[in-house]
Amino acid sequence: MNAKQILRNPFNWFISFLIIFSFVRLTKMDELRNVIYSDGKGYYAYLPSLLIHHDENFEKTRQAEKKYFGFDDLQLYLHKDRNGKTYDKYFPGLAILQLPFFVIACGISWISGQPITGYSDVFLFCFYLGSLFYSVLGMILFSRCLRDLFPNQGKALQWLIPILYISTPLFFYAINIPCLSHLYSFFLFGCFARLVLRLKNTVSWKDLFLLGIVVGMIFLVRPTNGVVVLILPVLLGSKSEVIRVFKEILQSKMYGIPVTIIGFLIPLGILFGVWKWQTGSWILWSYSGEGFNFLSPHIYEHLFSFRIGLFWQIPIMILVFTGWIYFFKENKFAALFWFIYFAINLWIFSSWWCWDFESAFGSRPYTEHLFFLLIPVIFLFEKHRKITWEDC
Repeated sequence: MNAKQILRNPFNWFISFLIIFSFVRLTKMDELRNVIYSDGKGYYAYLPSLLIHHDENFEKTRQAEKKYFGFDDLQLYLHKDRNGKTYDKYFPGLAILQLPFFVIACGISWISGQPITGYSDVFLFCFYLGSLFYSVLGMILFSRCLRDLFPNQGKALQWLIPILYISTPLFFYAINIPCLSHLYSFFLFGCFARLVLRLKNTVSWKDLFLLGIVVGMIFLVRPTNGVVVLILPVLLGSKSEVIRVFKEILQSKMYGIPVTIIGFLIPLGILFGVWKWQTGSWILWSYSGEGFNFLSPHIYEHLFSFRIGLFWQIPIMILVFTGWIYFFKENKFAALFWFIYFAINLWIFSSWWCWDFESAFGSRPYTEHLFFLLIPVIFLFEKHRKITWEDC
């Protein structure tokens, strides 16, 4: 791609706009202090507790957090087990992804002679930088995934992808609430999709190992997102292709399944280590007092309620299900697995005890799943486009 093509690509302009707008917004109204809040405090707390304060009880971290934010805020992410040990209820996946930016913040603080507490403008700025980094990478991976799935729609996707991004909560959470896990999961979903599509062409032990690590990290960021493995048949495209790829994995001399499992166990081992560090126990149900009610899901509310209903808060989902009809006509196998993937996520999310997830915009647990839920929209545009994209 030459310089002229890069400049004429609206996707590149949108990425530039996202980055510039993010930093402009950050410089106004003391937005730095709002970069990490709510659940984000729990996701982040592992880094200062483990790497700076060496404090498994989070006491020094709590004090540093209170000092920076200037008020005695309750750390609702901290619980106590039966033995009185304090632990962070959230899983450490987001902290692992933020680690490089945390190290950068430590280095800047050390060079400039500032106290290294984990809570200062430098640390929050680097956290924001990390969130933006994964947001942009997620978009790029989303673009490449759709280009691989719809190779004849390259020109159209340059316009459609920014439109899809803006018409969903993805843009809102990237700009306004970068401390939640959804953007990181969106990025990891992109890694998952790229690796699966590469396996479709060539099965290699390296990709299988990386796939195991990515699935493990997806679980480590947000456990319920392990359901993403159900999207495999959609990415592979047909029953015969699924059988072919799995036969190659099983019959190869590279020990594909064990290699994938080893990759998956690496992030899982980190989780067990974190639980052991905090409580002295290798196994922990960290969401004490919280859980699922699978026999009484709030399915109607998740689909149609004004508060979080998908069809109210994310109206493009109407187009998604319209496009699914064309998807089903063209590829029944993949379309059925897409619907199973959506239905299981709907059941899981609507069964959570706090079924609205206190969402700021839409029902936030679906945010990262939009990576795959938006696929049927392309079938709709493909069938009904009225302009020649080459003219754009």
